Amino acid sequence: MAGLMSIRDKNKLDRIAEGANNYSLPLAANGTRGGIQVGYTANGRNYPVQLSGEKAYVNVPWTDTNTTYDLSPYAKTADVNKALAKKVDVVSGKGLSTEDFTAALKTKLNGIATGATADSAIPISVIDALN
Repeated sequence: MAGLMSIRDKNKLDRIAEGANNYSLPLAANGTRGGIQVGYTANGRNYPVQLSGEKAYVNVPWTDTNTTYDLSPYAKTADVNKALAKKVDVVSGKGLSTEDFTAALKTKLNGIATGATADSAIPISVIDALN
């Protein structure tokens, strides 16, 4: 008969709770709302998910030290620049040089013949007296 339920359908309907539905909650995934299980126990660096309303979060234990570091023992730009201004330059082909060779020493050196050697028979005191 039209509008009447078969015995089989009636028995099936009687076994379904009032307000029931056939919805299955999907698992949560990136970009997909779904079910997650809470109650995880912290293990190493893995922390349990907590809920606030419909939103989940992880409470990572850390301490904000707001540390201020004392950098005073380290070089400051002005000090480095001052030290660099006093450095000895390398003259190409001559190694380190203070570039303080005087004109008098240059004249004295020019007065010595190329290949000349000191006479070892002359005592140091005589050589010093010539200076």
